[in-house]
Amino acid sequence: MIDLQDVALTLAGQPIIAPLNLTLTTGFTAVIGPSGAGKTTLLNLLLGLVPPTQGQITVAGTPVHGVHAHFAYMPQASMLLPWLTVAQNIALVARVTHRPVEPARLAAVLAAAGLTAERDRYPEQLSGGMQQRVAFMRTVMNPAAFRLLDEPFGALDAMTRAQLQDWLLTLPEALQRPTLMVTHDIDEAIYLADRILVLSARPARVVADIAVRPKHRDRTWLATQGALHQRLYALLQSDSVQEVAHAE
Repeated sequence: MIDLQDVALTLAGQPIIAPLNLTLTTGFTAVIGPSGAGKTTLLNLLLGLVPPTQGQITVAGTPVHGVHAHFAYMPQASMLLPWLTVAQNIALVARVTHRPVEPARLAAVLAAAGLTAERDRYPEQLSGGMQQRVAFMRTVMNPAAFRLLDEPFGALDAMTRAQLQDWLLTLPEALQRPTLMVTHDIDEAIYLADRILVLSARPARVVADIAVRPKHRDRTWLATQGALHQRLYALLQSDSVQEVAHAE
């Protein structure tokens, strides 16, 4: 369990994150908000890359300070090392931390990603969608308890993004892990998440915390979620209008 207790951030005299009290547990949580609201900054706070101006972050009741190993992080860009093969990129965390690579687990991860035949290829030989799958599976191989995703499919075309969203939902339970994902795509948040947090414009605060609990998800189900889409869109538009009004 991750707890943010009265956590706030000010940079160069500008308040970026308003005091937040937030608990993150199991399941898949999506964070949406206006552009520049501080969504990625929230991930940086959790990662320990930016210290909070006030408040405390705890993991399982233990305060954390500085960069720590509780989170596996996937940025928007795949950031694959071009001189390493698919298998080597996926196993990179183990190599960097001087841990042995388990051949059976690596084979299972490659199979789950549909990349067994590409294991000895290099990133430049892969499509954009394949590169993102490699980057995601590199995150899967990180043993950290919590997964942070920063718009992992945001740079892809609409069809490839939809295919990867579908693929993500088919991953075996053994590869699932508590996840916090930042996204600018309302439908992606609805489709993938069990919980959606809506951030306001800066200084960011949580203006809505919405549970999404379908019995199953598919594209047909997503097409029935128009009311939720409209609710989230209205929330985002409302905060954007407030931001403009304050600026004027």
